[in-house]
Amino acid sequence: MLQRLRSLRCRACVFASIVASFGLLVLATPVCVQGRRAAMTPFLTERLARFLDTLPEGNQLLIRSYLAFDCTHDLVGPSACEKRAFFFVIERGNERRGNLLFVASGKEFRFLHYFSFAAPYAELPKIDLSKEEALCVALLWAQHELRSEGRNALDAMVASSQFHSLPLQRTAYRLLGIACP
Repeated sequence: MLQRLRSLRCRACVFASIVASFGLLVLATPVCVQGRRAAMTPFLTERLARFLDTLPEGNQLLIRSYLAFDCTHDLVGPSACEKRAFFFVIERGNERRGNLLFVASGKEFRFLHYFSFAAPYAELPKIDLSKEEALCVALLWAQHELRSEGRNALDAMVASSQFHSLPLQRTAYRLLGIACP
C-alpha cells in the first residue's frame, strides 16, 4: 500500500511539473505576438505588422489571405484619396516579386490588383480607378521610390538616356519635384 501511495505521489509530481511548465510557457509568450497571430506571416516587417494590428481581425485575415507564404512583406501607405485609402503590400521572394494594391473605404477592405513588376505605373490606368485615384496611387508609389532610392538616384535615373517613363509616372515625379522630361 505504501509503495502504491509513493507511485501515485510521483505521478502527481510529474503531472504538476508538466502543468507548471505549460503555465510558464504561456506566461513567457509576449502579448504582442498573441495579438498579431491573425496577421502573422513568416516574413512580415514590423511596419506592416503594426498597421495590421490597427485593423479588425476580419480585415487582417482578408489581407493575409492574399500574401504568399514564402515572401517578405512590407507596407507602402496608406494614402487617402477621395474618401478611400490606398496602400500597397510589397511582396519579395526568391521566385516572386510583386506589389498588391488594397483599398479601404470606411470599414470595408478590398484587394484591387496584383502588380507583377516593381513599378505599377503602366498598369494603374487599366484598373478601375478614377484619374484622380490613379494619380494618388502613382504618387504614393513615387514617394516610396523616393524614400527607398533617394533623390539623387532618382534624378540620375531620370537623366539617363535609357529612362522610359509613362505619363502617370512623369506627373507623379514632377509633383515630387523631380525634373522629368
